[in-house]
Amino acid sequence: MTVEISNPRVEHQWCNKFFMVGKVLSRKIVKPRIVTSLLKSLWRPKVDMQIMAISGGRFLCVFDMEEALHCVLRGSPWYFGHAPVVLAKVHKDAIPIDVLLCEQEFWIRVHGLPLSLMTRAIGNEIGKVLGQLVAVESRDGLCLREFMCIRVGVDATKPLHRGLLFLLPP
Repeated sequence: MTVEISNPRVEHQWCNKFFMVGKVLSRKIVKPRIVTSLLKSLWRPKVDMQIMAISGGRFLCVFDMEEALHCVLRGSPWYFGHAPVVLAKVHKDAIPIDVLLCEQEFWIRVHGLPLSLMTRAIGNEIGKVLGQLVAVESRDGLCLREFMCIRVGVDATKPLHRGLLFLLPP
């Protein structure tokens, strides 16, 4: 059976929106109403935003402006209690329940590097080893702080590693 949607008013209503799907990674049962209420209060978007529960323990967020959606994604990781909330942007032609929710971005601090290795290039190499490299915080290619900050996407369904040791060349 084929259904043709030809109501331009309905189509226009959704064409100007931006979508994100999320899920709380918890073994406990999470009430969608409580999650959506908490996330709205945490995110405090400057434009209208709606959050609704969908199947599979997921929720769909609808934003009026794309910048508000990106602001929420840049602010990740988010948590509900001690459980991570995994988020992903949904393209208008995608089905929200089919969007993979396994990657989460984190800022990683790398301590103990000599100044000669505190560069964006070294940060890129380290980031690629840790996961999907997103960004290296640097100014003019140098990371002149007491630690290097690297943003990476990692598989959120696996435990995080703490205290990895990198061997430096002699």
